[in-house]
Amino acid sequence: MIVNPAKVIAQILIADGVASAAGAVWPVTTSKMPEDTIDNRLAVYNTGGVPDGVLHSEKLPVYHPSILIRIRSKTEAAGVAKGKEIFNALRDVSWRSMTVDGVDVIVQAVTQTIPFLQLGQEEKINRQIFTMDYKLTISEA
Repeated sequence: MIVNPAKVIAQILIADGVASAAGAVWPVTTSKMPEDTIDNRLAVYNTGGVPDGVLHSEKLPVYHPSILIRIRSKTEAAGVAKGKEIFNALRDVSWRSMTVDGVDVIVQAVTQTIPFLQLGQEEKINRQIFTMDYKLTISEA
């Protein structure tokens, strides 16, 4: 794996104003969802993926990692609205150059693989839980 795909997606969501790196307004974490008092929160998890050859023109390896985005929201309406915002932001990713953990990469595409799902509520606090699944087409720059 070239870079941590969850970090790639988190960085895109932060750069596009869909999430924040910290604070109380839709913060995003990778590989964990803290059990804290922040009701509206995002988490991005790595879920697998496979290498898929090379870009022939540049001889760069291509990897298709997959990720899951978990949305936790105070209300159903807030969760659905955030899901639409994430969908729109990731749908528009095309040949995006970025640096993640000191590695220059190109994200050619982010493709939704499983529809937006509502999983229900947390047991203790009754916050809403949603998920979205994507695969990335990514290579070193």
